[in-house]
Amino acid sequence: MQRLWLFSLMIFAGCGDLYRNRSPHLGTVDLGALTVDGSTEPDLSPPPDLTPSACRGGRYEGVFSGTISGVSYPLSGPAIGSVSLVLGQPSGEFFTIGDGHMTGTATVPGITGTYPYSADLTGTLNCSSLMLENGKLENGKVLVMGTTFLFTGPIDATYNPGAQTLSGTWNGKESSNLAVGNGNWSVTYTGPN
Repeated sequence: MQRLWLFSLMIFAGCGDLYRNRSPHLGTVDLGALTVDGSTEPDLSPPPDLTPSACRGGRYEGVFSGTISGVSYPLSGPAIGSVSLVLGQPSGEFFTIGDGHMTGTATVPGITGTYPYSADLTGTLNCSSLMLENGKLENGKVLVMGTTFLFTGPIDATYNPGAQTLSGTWNGKESSNLAVGNGNWSVTYTGPN
């Protein structure tokens, strides 16, 4: 009984600091003594955001449409096709587009028939803003009467978490400045990659 009384007296007198770090049951807990970095101030910052992302990684598929126009002559024709991409594993709130492709056919201004074309889609979806960042059409090719023409251009999009869709616009420019194109595109989540 005398030991318990002496121990209690040490804690109340401030001599119990040696024991406070060993068990929170031995007197008042000193939060400053519990910090990991050795400081005497407790870390009162909020915990990291553990809420799930508004975006969903996986395979997305959809369509695009638009118009191809001649630069030096006022002729235009429709462009239609399919779009597919994969939103990879997130890095924080950022999902990188992988395996992104646009394929379809175009009516080339001034030339009879439809012609196949394709391009790669790249970019990063920022799930905090729900906006596509640094979106691009790359490695674009259209084959017209045995000749391959190259094109590139920017794309933009907004993510709709409720519908699990990514929708926006595309713009392309042929590398020798013969034609330009623009239109809309949209993809919807179809399942895991």
